[in-house]
Amino acid sequence: MAPVPIKVDLGGAREFRLKLTAAGEKSRYHQAEWDQADWAMARVKLTNDTDLWLADLPVGPFESAPSTTLPFAFNYDGQDARALINSAAISRASRPLDRHRTEHTLSSTLPGTSLAFRLTAIEYHDFPAVEWTLYLRNTGAQRTAIIDGLQAIDTTFTRGVGGEYTLHHSLGSRTRPDDYMPVATLLPPNQSTRLTSAGGRGSDGILPYFNIESASRGILLAVGWPVQWAADFKRAAQRTLHVRAGQELTRFRLEPGEEVRSPLVALLFYEGDWIAGQNLWRSWMVAHNLPRPGGKLHPPQVAAGSARHTVEMQEANEENQLRFLNRELDRGLPLDYWWMDAGWYPFAKGWPDVGTWEPDPARFPRGFKPISDAAHRRNVNIIV
Repeated sequence: MAPVPIKVDLGGAREFRLKLTAAGEKSRYHQAEWDQADWAMARVKLTNDTDLWLADLPVGPFESAPSTTLPFAFNYDGQDARALINSAAISRASRPLDRHRTEHTLSSTLPGTSLAFRLTAIEYHDFPAVEWTLYLRNTGAQRTAIIDGLQAIDTTFTRGVGGEYTLHHSLGSRTRPDDYMPVATLLPPNQSTRLTSAGGRGSDGILPYFNIESASRGILLAVGWPVQWAADFKRAAQRTLHVRAGQELTRFRLEPGEEVRSPLVALLFYEGDWIAGQNLWRSWMVAHNLPRPGGKLHPPQVAAGSARHTVEMQEANEENQLRFLNRELDRGLPLDYWWMDAGWYPFAKGWPDVGTWEPDPARFPRGFKPISDAAHRRNVNIIV
């Protein structure tokens, strides 16, 4: 058959369908209708007089449009806070931080309460990255109702066709031969995967960095939380992946004027294989996250501590910390840092029993100030 030219005024439509209807012809080998057509030179002329070619568009089903649902979650007095926020007026503001970053802020107060929230997000212009932190503040004169289930990220992603989700991540450290070993976990439909740290330490067992790969693209996710975190990756039957991550357990009230924050969440999007994503993440980390005191990257550093003498710091106190610090410096070691490791806090059974993050008042009645003052007098900084 000769080609048939088709020209249709779309009248401003943003979506249309090309459909072949049956002509009634049948194959001599099969009774089904085998009508076929080629849409040759198919293109749309846009209002700016440029052509959008059908052959250049991706093959569906397509990824869903970006969600406008707030990407965090928590409950207030037994209710989903996002449902309450939906009925509130939200203030929005933006300001440039530098030529590579813009800060966006969303803020509001839960209707009928004194609980204000503020979501501060950083958009990066030189990398496909965004990060955010949620702040909750009691603006009233009475303590708040119970706040629980705080999740720094609670959102859903939809993949394209051509591959299932694979979660790339790494083990943390448990002082074993497989410390920091890379792991790849398939995320099949209708299943959930939960990962957590252990012992109240952010890198004990598993690192809170994840590469979610799917169909020649993916997402790098980091949960910036130095203590107990948890992450859930839940697949639906179709192409969606629900991601929740943050503190593993939260249940608290806020006193008048008190404010808390969530872990910082960072997302970086990439195209290509997952190794390309890893390398893009490294480039972003070097460009925007490595500290540069005085505008320069840190030189090599020397740190020392008393862990082998005091069983980590289970037997440490103000007196022996000053003695060990001064002894190392008097012997000429060029220390940049004095490192006080696990066990400086009150504990019941041993240093892995992490409780309140404050110096043990029995062993450090004046806190760490006498030790840090002595270190600073000798041009040494402190790591805790």
